[in-house]
Amino acid sequence: MWTHKTWPGRFLPSSLPAKERLRAYAGWCNAVEGNTTFYATPARKTVETWAQQTDPDFRFVVKLPKVVTHERRLVGVEREMRAFLDAIEPLGDRAVLWTQLPGSFGPSDVDALGRFLRRLPADRRRAVEVRHPGFFSEAGSTSTLEAVLAHADAEWVPFDTTVFFQSPPTSEAEQDAWVKKPRLPRRTRALTDHPIVRYLGRDSVEDTVEGWRPWTAVVAEWLREGRSPTIFLHTPDNDDAPALARRFHDDVRALVPDLDALPEPDPVEPATLF
Repeated sequence: MWTHKTWPGRFLPSSLPAKERLRAYAGWCNAVEGNTTFYATPARKTVETWAQQTDPDFRFVVKLPKVVTHERRLVGVEREMRAFLDAIEPLGDRAVLWTQLPGSFGPSDVDALGRFLRRLPADRRRAVEVRHPGFFSEAGSTSTLEAVLAHADAEWVPFDTTVFFQSPPTSEAEQDAWVKKPRLPRRTRALTDHPIVRYLGRDSVEDTVEGWRPWTAVVAEWLREGRSPTIFLHTPDNDDAPALARRFHDDVRALVPDLDALPEPDPVEPATLF
């Protein structure tokens, strides 16, 4: 997301038109998860405004529509995918096609995934997130999926929730995430030069920061290898997500001093009554 109910007055100006919110967010972070595209394919004109509000190196990891991944399970989706690809075309090569699959999509479905990935445009980066436990616990299923992804030059996107599930929830937001988020092992192997990581912390900033320590070392090593990773930092309520993302970047930069700094956000004026 690039806007959240608690961000105005903290990370974004208090009164900001919807068409300017992404520009303000891009002062804090240089990548965004396009989660809204899961629920509805945006109008092409809307996507054109996204491109206009961001610099050429800003990254969009856009989730494929639910009808493609969850309802049709990658089969018979030519019309829906043509509409989606046309809509996001203004983003050019800044857009990564993010195929997030349901937990019921298991090792027996890998052939369908392979066929689907081979039909995606060759000039678009692609990434796949799987949630079936078999891909993580069965060595043969892991190897088969990795081979399919490698053949399509697609990245395996880990969603690291291991820290979140180390202790019971302590808030309404944590309780909601406890029910909805997948419980899977941490995976740190990159398949391409553009790995993507999704990390879920806790309400506690201290617990969230402590939990991402293993990732700072992994990301630093990827950078030394010449890879260009994209990392997304979540908490159950996401109230502090932009600041946490910058803190993570600072932690990695302490290990890789030549890493470019993030953009400098514009000052946010405090809200006033008049």
